[in-house]
Amino acid sequence: DAFNNTDGKFDIRPAATEPVDAGAWVQLDQNLVTVLPREQLTIPVTITIPADATPGDHVGAVVAGVSAQGQNSDGQVINLERRTGTRLYIRVAGDISRSIVVGTVTAEYQHRLLEPFVGGTAHVTYRLENRGNVRVGGKITINVTAPFDLAKRTLVFDKIDEILPGQKFELSADVPDVPALMFGTATVEFTPAPDGTDATGAPSTSSDSFFAPPLGLLLLVLLLIVLLLVLRRRRISTRATAVPQE
Repeated sequence: DAFNNTDGKFDIRPAATEPVDAGAWVQLDQNLVTVLPREQLTIPVTITIPADATPGDHVGAVVAGVSAQGQNSDGQVINLERRTGTRLYIRVAGDISRSIVVGTVTAEYQHRLLEPFVGGTAHVTYRLENRGNVRVGGKITINVTAPFDLAKRTLVFDKIDEILPGQKFELSADVPDVPALMFGTATVEFTPAPDGTDATGAPSTSSDSFFAPPLGLLLLVLLLIVLLLVLRRRRISTRATAVPQE
């Protein structure tokens, strides 16, 4: 069976995991083969769709793997499995639902401590979830703005090839050169891409606000207050010295 890993990439379950979806629908004439050097084998594959299979996409892979023993950096013996395969896409007829949702968005602002007068970085974490029953690809756009849509910063990512049905995962990104204007908003948008996947669904957005205190300005204000206090103290001291003694 296939799934989206923590990076949102296409991945397949470990060999020891029993398949319960598309992977369980595949039967091979033989599970163990020996392939000699410069030899190729053709192995028939039979796919049987259960009568109660739900409509939509069911995704897996047909995989060939070879196991061997090796050693890790500590000299311990470990089992290695090298696998190669081809993706398997099965669509069961019926009602089709396309729904990619941008879930919880979390935004945090990080100053450049040694450069308080320079803009900082907005660290944005967001969740993507496919609540439909077909795979959908698309692109992610992150917009970071100050109040009243000031100082807008936009980050566009390479297209996500496919989010498989029922899959959800978290991604994060850093948006640089964001000015510290006290408050900001990070908005994440997923836009379905018109390609081979079912990408006719509507875009989805979600936002979060963050606190971005202007340290440079606050530092100037603090220095100004200190300067005024020093000047005031000097004036009081000067007046006290000017008063004649009886």
